[in-house]
Amino acid sequence: YTRSMEKEIDGVVLEFLVMPSFDAVANGLNDKLKGGLKPIDITNLLELMFNNLLTHSELESLRKNLPGGKYKTEMSCLRNSSALSLEDYALNIATGILMALKKNRCPQTLSRSVLNAYFSVGKRPAPEVEQAIARKHYKLISSDVLVEYVNAFNIMELIPEEEKLDCAVTLYKEKKYVDCANVVSLFELYPKIDIQGLMSELIKINQLPACKKLAEHKKEYKVLLVNLLCSNENCKKAAKLIKDYNFSIIDFPHLIVRLQKKAIRYYINCMTHKKDKSEQMSLGQVIDLVENYPSAQLLLLQDLIYLEMYNEAWIITELNKLWKYLSPEEAGKIKAAVGKPDQVMTEYMKENIDFFGPVSSDAFKIPCKFEDVLFVNDSAGVAKAKGLLSASVIGIDCEWRPTLMTFVSVKPAIMQIASEHIYAIFDLTKLEGNVQFSDFIRELFMAPAIIKLGLALREDMRLVCHTIPKMDCFRYLFSYIDIADLFKDKCPGEKQSSLAAITEKVLKISLCKKKQMSNWNKRPLTKCQTHYAICDAYVLPLIFNKLTAGDSKEKVEMLLTSVNYNSAPEKEPGETTETPEVDIAIVEVAELFSPEIIQKAKTIPDISIKDSKEQPQQKPLVS
Repeated sequence: YTRSMEKEIDGVVLEFLVMPSFDAVANGLNDKLKGGLKPIDITNLLELMFNNLLTHSELESLRKNLPGGKYKTEMSCLRNSSALSLEDYALNIATGILMALKKNRCPQTLSRSVLNAYFSVGKRPAPEVEQAIARKHYKLISSDVLVEYVNAFNIMELIPEEEKLDCAVTLYKEKKYVDCANVVSLFELYPKIDIQGLMSELIKINQLPACKKLAEHKKEYKVLLVNLLCSNENCKKAAKLIKDYNFSIIDFPHLIVRLQKKAIRYYINCMTHKKDKSEQMSLGQVIDLVENYPSAQLLLLQDLIYLEMYNEAWIITELNKLWKYLSPEEAGKIKAAVGKPDQVMTEYMKENIDFFGPVSSDAFKIPCKFEDVLFVNDSAGVAKAKGLLSASVIGIDCEWRPTLMTFVSVKPAIMQIASEHIYAIFDLTKLEGNVQFSDFIRELFMAPAIIKLGLALREDMRLVCHTIPKMDCFRYLFSYIDIADLFKDKCPGEKQSSLAAITEKVLKISLCKKKQMSNWNKRPLTKCQTHYAICDAYVLPLIFNKLTAGDSKEKVEMLLTSVNYNSAPEKEPGETTETPEVDIAIVEVAELFSPEIIQKAKTIPDISIKDSKEQPQQKPLVS
């Protein structure tokens, strides 16, 4: 082999030139890629190969000198090569490798390398010859690179419309749905194709990117895709698409019901199936979460009846006056199952007695009375809380109402701040826009002499700034220490990260977390909720004092950090402006949780993709 090339490259190129088949070349390229060779290097390698093709006689002469007869089988791409010019020969090899890459399911980056290499060589046939050969092989090229292939060889106009449609139908019948979608997009066959049927098949095999590519053609297909995803399995994906497409969720009643059902079942699971009893929700908590949301109450009632939890079903029906929404059969079933309704209600009321302290009797109780807690919801309350400005260390935490739908975001309900002797709960639903409150928080958060403690408080502050953008007092936080970071620094090797776990490890006391999933928007807060909220802020200084006992003032000061949310986060190159989230208040006003939404869903055909076992046989692709 005497061509003027580097010895190292010489050997690799020769290795591919004498391979016995296209499959061998495809697998060899794949091995090079897996072995760490970069795509650009593979492109260069292939370019060298195309520029240094051997004639039939040269290759036969070379093979005679190879040891062991390893390459005696003639390479399939060289059969009858004596009748081809080197230019035609190069294109046949390129298309042959492309077909082998598809057949062997090799990464599409290799196909692109082949195309890039071929179009970089000097030995290419005349355009009309090149187009004829490329046109002959296009059906056998991987759909991932078919767009580049068709455009590169400029053969779009050479393919008849009937042949384009036949290509898509063939792929559909062979159940190659992603390839079919790529062909439909490439040849713009939308009007002639059953897009709903194709999207349905793609959803069944979890190929949402291909569906989104089809949906980009027009808004009607985007709406279709969202409706197809309105099933229990895919409703979260549908909700994300609504945000991406900037649609209104009100236009998708089936999705609203699905999302509500999913949330309700999660909360029922928290009530009945939690392994840790301390984390179980009570029926009272679940009822509080669906308060003022009639449709959510009805869904909860339906699930309780389905689970044969008739006592619970009777309680929620009686408390929320839902009898009128039940059929005579459902109402009769509940009343028949509940033998002594008065006794059931009495037991429920006993379980939900309100008191200032932890629900779990063995959990930590803060050393103060309910009357000692300041509940601040106006300027007068802000004035009473100014004693916090004299504290040296304070704990800060926030609480949010759990959402009944994953689609919508909620604003923070309360912020609790505690020092050694002052315990304050700030009602953020009432204090938004209060000048005195803003000035107080700004002075407190920016005071360098006051150490602020929290657990993941940076994230809480970021969410507060996002949901209440007018209150810029939350944008700065000086002299801050995250308790989780401090714990990791002082106790290396420990994996605990939750407040309850850190408290138990450091202070040897347990925190009751049963009220964590409470309705924090309900006013007034219960005494149990008040204790839970203050307790989370109160233990932070106790943990800090324990972990830093014996540390010098200088060492403590080295732990302090600052948080600044004044500047907008930097965008990645090419990133577009995010779609604004739907405001929960606007959505609620627009009857998101009204009983009518369920009735509306019943009147519209549900086309969502259910369990594939229940689906009918494959329908014809051509509409």
